[in-house]
Amino acid sequence: MSTQTMERSEHRGTGAAAVRSTGPTLVPLGDARWRVVLNGRIIGHLDELRGDGGVRYRASRYRRATAALVAVGDFSRRRDAIETLRYAR
Repeated sequence: MSTQTMERSEHRGTGAAAVRSTGPTLVPLGDARWRVVLNGRIIGHLDELRGDGGVRYRASRYRRATAALVAVGDFSRRRDAIETLRYAR
């Protein structure tokens, strides 16, 4: 995604925007949460965390064995969190 252009479009009047590229697509689930989809398959979730240290992005992946989302990591750049979900297995 580092060299790909992304376009933003409004999502059903929620004020949140879907971000599309030739890679993963972010589908807004709220003001600070997105579902990350690649080739029609959900690969994880992305949460925006705001705090005293600024904005961080938490990448989470669903684990069937525990039926829960498990944090993969926190990142200072949204792109890094998305790429981690894209390549993590």
